[in-house]
Amino acid sequence: MSRQALGKGLGALLPTSDTDTVKKIPLDQIIANPYQPRQNFDVDALNELAESIKVHGVLQPILLRKASNGYELVAGERRWRAAKIAGLSEIPALIKELDDLGMSQMALIENLQRDDLNAIEEAQAYQNLLEKFAMTQEEIANAVGKSRVAVTNTLRLLKLSAYVRENVSRETLTPGHARALLALNDEKMQNDICKNIITEGWSVRQTEEYIRKLVEGTTPKKERQKKKNIFLDDLSNKIGEQLGTRVVIKPGKKISKIEIEYYDDDDLERIINFLGIEE
Repeated sequence: MSRQALGKGLGALLPTSDTDTVKKIPLDQIIANPYQPRQNFDVDALNELAESIKVHGVLQPILLRKASNGYELVAGERRWRAAKIAGLSEIPALIKELDDLGMSQMALIENLQRDDLNAIEEAQAYQNLLEKFAMTQEEIANAVGKSRVAVTNTLRLLKLSAYVRENVSRETLTPGHARALLALNDEKMQNDICKNIITEGWSVRQTEEYIRKLVEGTTPKKERQKKKNIFLDDLSNKIGEQLGTRVVIKPGKKISKIEIEYYDDDDLERIINFLGIEE
C-alpha cells in the first residue's frame, strides 16, 4: 500500500472491484488492533451506538486483516465493540492485505478523520510511527494529510510533564494551553500553572500573557529564580515551531550556540529552503 493512497484517507480502502466484497465475520474471531492509537472509549457513546445497531444493524463494514488464528481489526473498533454490546454474533467486514505499517497508519487516519483522538493520543500515534516504522515527520504529515509543522507541534506535547499530559488527555486542558506551557522546561512550574489554568479558568491568551510576564521577570522573584533562562527557552520553542524541528539555544560565557536538529538529508534541505539559503 502506498503512502500516497493512505494520505487520501479511508476512502482509498473501500471496495473497488469484485474481489473487494463485504463478508460476515464472527465477532469471536476478531481481535483488537494492537496499533490502535485511541486509548479511551466513551461507555455511554458505545451504548448509544449499540442501541442504534440493534435497530438498524451495522451500516458500514469494519476493516480487517487476516491473522494466524482469525482476524485483526484495522479500522472500526467502536462498531466492533458496540456490536458485541448489542449481542450480535457476526459483523460485516472488508478483508485487506496490510502490513504492520499500513495497519498502524489506517487506524490513525480513521480516528483523525472522525476527530476521535485527543491531542496526546495523536502525538503518541505519531511517535509510534517514528520509532517502530522509522517514518520521517514529513512522511507522517503526507500520510495523514497535515502539515509537517502541525505534526511536529503535536509531537512536542509529549515533552510536557506527565500531569499536564494527563489533563490534556482528559480534555480538562486544551492543546492551546498545553502549547503555551512548552515554554517552561521546569515540570513543577508546568504543573503549578496547569492547576491555575484549570481552577481559575484561564483562557489561552491569559495563559500566554502570564508566561510572557514570567519570561520578562514581572512575576514574583521566587518564580524568576526558578527559571533564569526561560526567555531563551521560549525563544527556542518559537524558532522550533517555525522551522518544524527542535531548536536549542545554549548561552555561554564567551560563545553561545543555536542548535537546529534535522532527521535526514531531505529534512536538512527543507530547513535550508525555509531559511532562503542558496546551496
